Amino acid sequence: MPRTASPLAAVLALLAVVAAGCSDDGSSEPVAPPSSSSAGAAPSAAAPPSDAPDGPDHAGAPRPFAAAAQTAPSGYTGARCSDLRGRGNSGLAVGLAVPPDYQAVSRDDTSCGFAAGFGREFSVSFGVRGTLLREKERDVDPFVDTGGDDSVSDVRYAADVPVFGAHHGELLEYYCFCDGQDLDLRIVQARGVRLSWTTPHDRSRHETAYRAVTASTALVRSRTSTCTSHGRTLAFRPPLPQTESIDFGGGVCHLYLRPGRASLLRYAEIAVRSRATLPELAARLRDRAGVTSVRLQPGAATLVGHVADRLAWTVTRRHPTQDYQPAGTWRSVALDAGGVRVTWSATPRQWRTERKVAAAFFRSVH
Repeated sequence: MPRTASPLAAVLALLAVVAAGCSDDGSSEPVAPPSSSSAGAAPSAAAPPSDAPDGPDHAGAPRPFAAAAQTAPSGYTGARCSDLRGRGNSGLAVGLAVPPDYQAVSRDDTSCGFAAGFGREFSVSFGVRGTLLREKERDVDPFVDTGGDDSVSDVRYAADVPVFGAHHGELLEYYCFCDGQDLDLRIVQARGVRLSWTTPHDRSRHETAYRAVTASTALVRSRTSTCTSHGRTLAFRPPLPQTESIDFGGGVCHLYLRPGRASLLRYAEIAVRSRATLPELAARLRDRAGVTSVRLQPGAATLVGHVADRLAWTVTRRHPTQDYQPAGTWRSVALDAGGVRVTWSATPRQWRTERKVAAAFFRSVH
């Protein structure tokens, strides 16, 4: 019986093609893994721009490259983290396969983090940075065997090792008693991309997962990020320069927006699987103090290619709260279709200048 590829194969093959020079600015690109019914033998991935080792200096600007692997173990999820910087945005994104027990936890600038419980986490970032050798000399060596918190030992550095497939780079490993935790840290860097891998000391380093992540890592030309929960992945285009950072939890991707970051009512949000219907949310909002102008419009919009309900409401706070939330007025609009909910919340003044930005954000979710 011929061997078939995992559902992630199409994603990894796509990343290879994009890294070879294509752009994915069109909104129709299938970033999320296809269903298992559509999975089949993976097509041949396009060759990376260069398979030559990078040499001893790995601190240059990031350059697109294809993933070394076309497939990943069953249960892995395709993820993409785009550049969130408002100024000097590179137009790049890192794509990778996330192990099944890891969840996205944060994203800012050119970095995104994933965690799987106590002491098990990894992060990937890209951008112009110094070498790991310089970081070792500056931030690690002074703390070797000092005792107490932040003491490190078992330091190992290599200047030319395989990192992302054929792309060679630096490796820095050490043990750290950090914030009261015994941790083993591994940091690799090549072609302007850095991966930090953390595991509890003297326990499994989860080498199989590490190898799958590094083999699947690619740097592509894209402004698209992903939001994943309960086996479902949505792609979206974070609004810039409004997006400051993104948090993940409870099936929700929460975008902190600027200006106005001081208020928790200034945000955008994607709920991959909404917990309540818009009519249920509308009923709860009508019972809340300070909430007015609650308006539910069934079938008034479109979201992820489906007819969507629209809910709008206004929150007015006349005085600052005890937890330092400012006074003011914020208007929120939520669209809901097929269990997916997307929300944008801003002051009336911001709505006047960002209406098209919000509309583009709603359209970008797919």
